[in-house]
Amino acid sequence: MGIPEVSISETMGYQICILGIPAFDTSKDRLKYPSIRKKLWGGALWSPSYFAGSYGGAPISIIRQYIEQQQTPSCVKASFARRALHPRPEGRSFPRNKDKPTNPHIYLYNHSAPTRPCAQRANPMSILRSIAPIAFGLLFLSPPGLTAQDLPDKFTNLQTLPKNISRQDLVAAMRGYALSLGVRCPFCHAAGPTPGSMDFASDDKAPKRTARIMLRMTDDINRNYIAGVAQPPPTVECVTCHRGSANPRTLEAILSETLEQSGLAATVAQYRQLRKESYGNGKYDFSEATINLMSESLLKKSKAKEAVGMMELNAEVNPLTRWGYGVLAMAHQANQESEKAELDFEKILELDPHDAWASGQLKSIRAAREPK
Repeated sequence: MGIPEVSISETMGYQICILGIPAFDTSKDRLKYPSIRKKLWGGALWSPSYFAGSYGGAPISIIRQYIEQQQTPSCVKASFARRALHPRPEGRSFPRNKDKPTNPHIYLYNHSAPTRPCAQRANPMSILRSIAPIAFGLLFLSPPGLTAQDLPDKFTNLQTLPKNISRQDLVAAMRGYALSLGVRCPFCHAAGPTPGSMDFASDDKAPKRTARIMLRMTDDINRNYIAGVAQPPPTVECVTCHRGSANPRTLEAILSETLEQSGLAATVAQYRQLRKESYGNGKYDFSEATINLMSESLLKKSKAKEAVGMMELNAEVNPLTRWGYGVLAMAHQANQESEKAELDFEKILELDPHDAWASGQLKSIRAAREPK
């Protein structure tokens, strides 16, 4: 099997699985069927390959950070200087491109390992024998060192889940909670007596006690409130509010707090960073509505400069509707930028030529400019 040359770290937040394909001994088959040789990679039935993948909903920024922080063994670095790593077309050898520069980070995803193993590298077959029992097992959301064997056969101190819940169903429920909050087992569960173990029955950690309160709350909502709203009734779950965040807050609340404490520049920088990390995962609402509402609130507080800064950011990252251009125009007007406000009102009329409010505002701006 292919042996990964890049260490798999915990940076991803969830475990990374490596699936290997065993390199079976095919010497007898090659003697019996000589024609097989034409289809092999240098005499081997299997290419020296492996698969390294991640799961758990980590944002692309975390995956990028994980790749960039990898440490490549010196022997592999030397091989990079000599040749690029390219997948081999199936069924035949394929010479490597010695001229094309190679990014070491590509190695994690390249399907073929270097043809010249490091002198320090362990025997691939000995490694295969040692990890064969677990090579194709997937352990979800487990802390470092925790395996399926570490989970107890019987669960105790169950207060919100059924006492007779099966092991499979309980693990599935815990995994659902963890994914909904974007956390792992140690977020709620206390450490066990030995390194890497967990004391699942312990109530020492506050998040676990809070989780029970929240589970009772959702159960009450589903039983006594949502059931009377629609048929079939929707179901309120952890993910309904949390959406991958342990401390669910709206984007507007987060930005407003930063603006109050650190100013406009810090708020704009924070928005860009959050958008880069979380856009598309449902954790925050990055549509124009969030900044529109925030800017309207700023205008009511006579914070025209801040409203302009946020709305110009909004126009940069989102296609604005008539509402958005209207807020932007009002912000420019409040900040004594009539020429920019005029352009904003013109944008509204491009979207809707019959908008009487924008038309009236545009006439007022132009009339104020005319000499008396």
